[in-house]
Amino acid sequence: MLKLLLNRIGAEADSLGELWIHRDGVLERQPVKFVSAELVETTQMALPREQCTEYVTADGRRVWLANLSLPAQVAAEEIRRLRHSVILSSLFRDDTRAGSVPLGFWVLVYALVIALVLVAR
Repeated sequence: MLKLLLNRIGAEADSLGELWIHRDGVLERQPVKFVSAELVETTQMALPREQCTEYVTADGRRVWLANLSLPAQVAAEEIRRLRHSVILSSLFRDDTRAGSVPLGFWVLVYALVIALVLVAR
């Protein structure tokens, strides 16, 4: 049955595939925007790959299936929001030349030194 369902997916899916979310008897489809060894990310959420089961359709597209409760879905949406935060992404952007340390590292070291000085007083 699942194989038949996977073969009937429309051609509107993104080239990276789709994430199907099953919650409370409802199946929601979202196009996948980014995939890494750790997570599957859509436009609305980012899920760890351990929570997803990966299937390959007959035409070679990938579909990830996840069973989520409402709190887990809210947490996945928060993970994506934090991952794409402008401040955090600019802090850890590695646009330095090879061999040098990114600015984000020095900001964290500076904040740690200030915190240690304040605690030591």
